[in-house]
Amino acid sequence: MQGCSCYKEVKFICQQILIFTAHLRNIQTNELHFIIALHALNHALKTRGRILYHNEKLKEGSESQGILLEYRDHGLCRPKVLILCPFRSSAFAIVQQMIKVLFGKDSRKLVLNRRRFMREFGDPSTAKEAPVTTDSATKHNPDAERKVFSGNIDDCFHIGLGIAKKTLKLYVDFYSSDIIIASPIGLRVLMGNSTDKHFSADFLSSIEVLVFDQADVFLMQNWSHVIHMLENLHRQPKESHDVDFSRVRMWSLNDCVFSKFCSNFAGLVVVPQRTVLGTVVEVVNHFPQTFLRFACANRFVESEARLQFFVDNVLSKISSAGLRHVLIFLPSYFDFIRVRNHLKREDCSFVQICEYTSETKVSRARSLFFHGKKPILLLTERFHFFNRCLIRGIQHIIFYQLPLYSGFYSEFCNMVNDDPQSESKDHLCIVLYSVYDAFRISRVVGAEKSGSLLNSDKTSHIMITTD
Repeated sequence: MQGCSCYKEVKFICQQILIFTAHLRNIQTNELHFIIALHALNHALKTRGRILYHNEKLKEGSESQGILLEYRDHGLCRPKVLILCPFRSSAFAIVQQMIKVLFGKDSRKLVLNRRRFMREFGDPSTAKEAPVTTDSATKHNPDAERKVFSGNIDDCFHIGLGIAKKTLKLYVDFYSSDIIIASPIGLRVLMGNSTDKHFSADFLSSIEVLVFDQADVFLMQNWSHVIHMLENLHRQPKESHDVDFSRVRMWSLNDCVFSKFCSNFAGLVVVPQRTVLGTVVEVVNHFPQTFLRFACANRFVESEARLQFFVDNVLSKISSAGLRHVLIFLPSYFDFIRVRNHLKREDCSFVQICEYTSETKVSRARSLFFHGKKPILLLTERFHFFNRCLIRGIQHIIFYQLPLYSGFYSEFCNMVNDDPQSESKDHLCIVLYSVYDAFRISRVVGAEKSGSLLNSDKTSHIMITTD
């Protein structure tokens, strides 16, 4: 709270620790939404109060002595605060906190367009709590998933908020609003591409407070939309939008020199993620988990080095041993494409499930894998994030890279040998990693063990969880 009372940049990454502890995550999310609402309102109200005070001073000066006063208190456009949210439910929670902060319980007559807002952003009665494809999909961590996907999970939206003396106005035109709440894809659709004829990002020219709520979910949606938004922040607007240039700050007029060449002078506050044991302690199945480190010259060749290591040291072992019921987990869709194309070139028998696979093909792939008709299943992390399917029939699991959500590691390890009729007891669990996976390693095995995995002379480490 103290960090948000000033204008330091805040990087808060502790929320991810509680993603699979649903009750704690819900409490923490409510507190974060309250802080976001409080900080946004504090900035918007202070800005408005300063402008009104200067308006009075200008009026007094012109009426009394004809003194020409100059106050530079405007930006090139009115919006000052931008809050990015992954779903409408997150935006709904933040606006509700704003209403609570501004008006308390008596707010019915003080919020304009509230009925429309409740209808479009509230929890639709016909909506499911989570996008699942089977009845058993929520068997693993159902409460955590319902907290992430509760309420209205539409991810394409934008809304402008205006703050008056005793009123909070919803659905205000962007160029008349003080606060903008939107999803990354909602802004992308509104702005368009930079090559489009009607492309417009003028409303981003004077953003002073930028908030990413649940930024990890943006990675599961499409991070390029976030980058697109950041690239268009603080650009000179194409139109004036009725701005009073005599009140615009000089650094805004001078081609945004301040925003382009200066860092935040107030500094950066980082709240680190405290990972002591890691999610590996949640693995209840007792089988060896082998961590294999591969070498790569630099970050730019890591993808090619990972694929080559996988082909030479893992895929060859699977093929020579004739292993079946092998799940290959891939966090990156681009790695998914690389591995899929290689398996096709080698004429390997496999099925694939990614975020773009239809429900019919998902059901067919799961059935073929479970009954052993296809020995290998490729699965992306993004698909599992949005669907949380229980994959039955896993006897061996290969983590092509550790998942972004560390809880998925223990979740999939616990799916191994989920079929009680299976007679196989020798399970294979292999994790590929490099020195560039330090954060992912730390979240899975803990801070202490991650150091030995990354710095040891040995490139192979075996870990077995105990009770």
